[in-house]
Amino acid sequence: MLKKILAGILLSGTLTACGSTTLSVPDKIEYNGQEAFDVLAVYTSNFDYPPTDDQTAYALKELETGKKFSRLPARASKACPSGSYTILKREEAQVESYLISAIPQIVARWKQRFIIACD
Repeated sequence: MLKKILAGILLSGTLTACGSTTLSVPDKIEYNGQEAFDVLAVYTSNFDYPPTDDQTAYALKELETGKKFSRLPARASKACPSGSYTILKREEAQVESYLISAIPQIVARWKQRFIIACD
């Protein structure tokens, strides 16, 4: 069963998606001569934008170790059914403003790209 996350409008007014976004199996790539996967982890917080340093530290940990379907462990399990993987590379996390239109509230949302290899 595919999981979906709600999409919204960025503070700048650009549409991030129409309706919802489906998180699929990560893309298979070649990294330094080995098979790897390009995984995008997302954490939408309930923190006001812009976030504090403490909130950012929490978000970075949540991206890499969190249990929800948009975090690295859940996304990696789609590529590596055994659940065992090694992080080969991580890009710097990006934070953006995100409008939760049902409330309405502008919150901070982090995205971070990881390159992983299944063990």
